[in-house]
Parts: sequence; structure tokens; C-alpha cells
Amino acid sequence: MQNDRKTERLQAAAKIITRETKMIYDQIMLAFGWPGPGELILIGLIGVLLFGNRLPDVGRSLGRGIVEFKKGIRGVDEEIDRASRDSDKNTKES
Repeated sequence: MQNDRKTERLQAAAKIITRETKMIYDQIMLAFGWPGPGELILIGLIGVLLFGNRLPDVGRSLGRGIVEFKKGIRGVDEEIDRASRDSDKNTKES
């Protein structure tokens, strides 16, 4: 009986905290919002000024990283397919 009351109180408190957290988040988003096109252009210009000469190298490194990631994903997919085929063969042989 007493545990039920504690549980109900905790659930009510959790609902209040969740509601208040959502309200705070909404207020922050209304105050700042997402950057618009002008702000994005400004951020891009600052990036070019800061990383100007290194941008091609950064792009190449990012591209290589993406390629390696895709190769890794393909390797995992091939291993999963091979393992499922092997388990199918073992099941059919049994």
C-alpha cells in the first residue's frame, strides 16, 4: 500500500520534471532557433578564413574516412551473409 503511494508520487514528479524540461527546451529554441541562410554563409566564411589552405586536405581526409567506413560496413555484411549461409548448410546437412 505504502509502496504504491511512493510509486504514484514518483511518477507524478517525473511527469512534472519532464513537462518543465520540455518547456525550458522550447523557450531556448524560440530564443535562439536554428541558423538561417545568412548565418550559415557567415559560418562558412569563417571556416574558410580559419582553414583556408587546409580545406582540400580536410576534404580528402574526410572522403577517405567515409570510403573506409563503407568498406568496413561491406566487410561486416559479407561476414554476416557467409555465417548465415554456413548455418543454413549445417542445418540442411543435419
